[in-house]
Amino acid sequence: EAGESYNASMQINIPGSFDGEQQYLLFNTDIGDNQSETDENDNFKAISIDVKKPNLTVFNVEAPETAAWGEYISFSWNVKNEDNDFAALTDWYDGVYISDDQTLDQYDKRLDSVEITNQTPLEPGDSYSITERGARITSYAGSGDKYLLFVADDGNSQSETDETDNVYAKRIKIGAPDLTILEPITISVSDANVSDAQFGQTIDVTYTVLNDGTDDTSVDWNDVI
Repeated sequence: EAGESYNASMQINIPGSFDGEQQYLLFNTDIGDNQSETDENDNFKAISIDVKKPNLTVFNVEAPETAAWGEYISFSWNVKNEDNDFAALTDWYDGVYISDDQTLDQYDKRLDSVEITNQTPLEPGDSYSITERGARITSYAGSGDKYLLFVADDGNSQSETDETDNVYAKRIKIGAPDLTILEPITISVSDANVSDAQFGQTIDVTYTVLNDGTDDTSVDWNDVI
């Protein structure tokens, strides 16, 4: 009725990802304007709210310093909530990338991804370990000096006070084999009385394969004549 009012209360979930600490709760009555009113401009109220955030960092990374194309490498890492007061409440993913430099960008190749659910909420000062992970290095990684990038909260699902310290870069040298067939290749006819090969005849072929690359081969293959 005219002059009457009602009270409403509810629980709301603060989103895990947003920019800045100062946010606003926006209250809107009669959203959609189902009820015609003399003044439609006073149905809105904004209340400032200061939302605190945690800060995730990667530490204690274990990974090889060298690898070769085709080799399976193992790695592990730890993530800590460095904030002294606020827990990380949102689930997220950690990722491992191979990169030409120490900066994560769209050109880096992802080697592994882990969903972080059992470890959350991550309380202030607490940490977790990710172990027994690994990936096979293939030719897309390139060769030479590279970096393994260990990324906490890959995709920024959890808002943090500092989004720039989520990446830990560890140098790794990627070696590549290079198989080449050397000269000379010798061909001989099994029948000493015949100088040229004939249809249906067996011939002996001898050749040498050299790994002229910078690292060992790590898989089996077939040679074909």
